[in-house]
Amino acid sequence: MKQFLIAVLLALTLTHGSFAEDRANRVSQYIQNIKTKISHDFHEFVNKPELKEHAESFVEDKQVELEPLAVKIQAQLQDMEEQLKPLTESVKENVNPLIASLQQKMESILQMLEEHANPSGRWTDRS
Repeated sequence: MKQFLIAVLLALTLTHGSFAEDRANRVSQYIQNIKTKISHDFHEFVNKPELKEHAESFVEDKQVELEPLAVKIQAQLQDMEEQLKPLTESVKENVNPLIASLQQKMESILQMLEEHANPSGRWTDRS
């Protein structure tokens, strides 16, 4: 009787395993079919002439909308440049003498340091 029960359990296990494998294959095939259909539908949608025409029309409309704005921005940038040119020239005129004066003072300080470090008037290299 034990052997009979073991045989029945073995048969049920094999049947159940076969059924589970078949079910897994069906689910896998179903998913693959869905992927294929989605891919096909997407390509069909993208390749429609209406979509291409709509996209081109959209781009043209936005270009027409944005061109005046681009021209306006460019004009504003040119106005800003024209306003800044005199200011930069004025800053250059005021800063250049200050830089020259600073450079002269730095040179005189370096000369004083040089004379102080070497009273004989000769620079010696200690490297």
